This record gives sequence, C-alpha cells and structure tokens, in this order.
Amino acid sequence: MTRIDEALAGRGSAEDGPGIIFLPEMGFDAGHPPPGSQTEHDHAAVQLTVVFPKSRAAAVAWRTETGTRRNQLLTEASVSITPSGQPHEIRANGADRVLMFLSPTLVENAAHDLLPASPLPIRERYGVRDAFTLELARAVRAEIHTSAPRGRVYLESLATVLTSYLLRQDLVTAAQPGRSMGRLDQRRLTHVVDFIEAHLHEEVTLRTLADVAGLSAFHFARAFRAATGLSPHRYLITVRIERARTLLHDDRLSILDVANQVGFADQSHFAAVFRRESGQSPSEFRRAD
Repeated sequence: MTRIDEALAGRGSAEDGPGIIFLPEMGFDAGHPPPGSQTEHDHAAVQLTVVFPKSRAAAVAWRTETGTRRNQLLTEASVSITPSGQPHEIRANGADRVLMFLSPTLVENAAHDLLPASPLPIRERYGVRDAFTLELARAVRAEIHTSAPRGRVYLESLATVLTSYLLRQDLVTAAQPGRSMGRLDQRRLTHVVDFIEAHLHEEVTLRTLADVAGLSAFHFARAFRAATGLSPHRYLITVRIERARTLLHDDRLSILDVANQVGFADQSHFAAVFRRESGQSPSEFRRAD
C-alpha cells in the first residue's frame, strides 16, 4: 500500500478527509520521499497536480494502458490529472505546486449521481489550462495554511465541486468527440510531446510539429500555446535545457556531447542558452552537482 493509500485509509499523518487530501512538501514519515521526488508508483486516488503561475516547470512521466511511457513538462498555470491506478512519477524541479487527491469513494459516488446508467471514470490529462481548477487549488492551499480555517466541511465541499466539474468535462468530451477537431486535445498534444522528446538531438521545425498534430502551422502555434501556456519554440528550449541538466550529471559525457544530444551543434551557443535559462554555465552547473 502506498503512502497515499495509507492516508486514504486513515493511517497517514497527512491532513485528509473523504474527498481531498493535501500533502505538503514536509511531514512525511522516514522512508517515504515527498511527492516531487517519488519514483514510478500508482495509487487508488485520482491525483491532481496544479503548477501555479510564475512557477518553474515540473515534469511528469506516466504509462498508458498499453504500458507505453509518456513524458511531458508541466508548465506554469497548468493542471494535470492522473487517474486511479495509473503508474506515474512527478519531478518537482522546485515548482510551486500543490497535489490534491480525490478518494475513490467520492469519485464513484459523484459519477453515479451524474450518470447512473453508465458512470465514467475521470480521464487523464496532463499540462492543460483550466482556470476553474487553478482557482480551486488556490482556495485549497489557502485553507490549509490559514490560521483560521473554515473547517472540514469546506474542504469536502471543494472536493465535491471539483469532482463533479471534472466528470462533467469528461461527459461532454465523450458525447461530442468532434469538438476536438482543430484544437490540440490531449491525444494530439501527447503525440507532439512524444515527438519532441524523441527528436531533441535534431532540428525541429514548427512545420514538422504542426504535421505531427495534423494542423496548419498557424493554427498549431496558437493551439499549442493555449494548451501549454508556452509557444512551441519556448517549450522546445525548456525541454532541451531540462534534458541537458539531466545529462550533465553524467561525467562520462563531455559538454559538447550533451550539447549535441539536446540539439545544439555549437557548444558556445548551448552554453549561452543554458546560462540564460539556468543562471549558470554548463560547467558551473556540473561542478555544483
């Protein structure tokens, strides 16, 4: 049983309730790492990861039903939903975020209330823009940290509203699949992100990414920004630098090797971009590790 499942069962030390569990960075038992550094795991609760505006990006990896591993950056002001039982891991990278967990009982009851004949599960979505969920996450964090909390009933009410909202979104999507045409839905966004991850060592053009998404370059650029909060170019730079940080931990790779593996043919250009994005040169970053 994972740390989250223990909390759901009432055996954890986290602040919890039947609907929402808020797990802060600190306060974990010895041997249980905080959520941002956990290795791949799964749990019964539906997990919401909300990265607040003006934050560094976090990163998520998850496995589809077929076992395929997917990766994606979670940019500022983004919302991600990990369904019950889905293997995943999240790398916080210093991001300002909250994790919220919806208990299986709450989700099942809300689903039956909404659609008794054929209840739907809450589906996965990663790195999406959702102003309503973002504001609700702010309310949850404020309630947890206030010196004058409104109480358990208030958090339970927020959990119920959030669960119903997510289920209704899924119901609309299931009933009107054609609405995803011309925009970057989760399936298309996942294809684009997978393509970027697999071709970081190459020159990647806007036209190529638009073709992967099945959109015109003009519509793709607008849709990608709407879905992730970043332009395709800015997202690509962010992913390249995040990958470079990982590779720089391997002392067997020269800085030129790292530069080439993340799509920079020129070491000086790589060093300039890395310093601009990280505040350190690649050499300084490696020495500080």
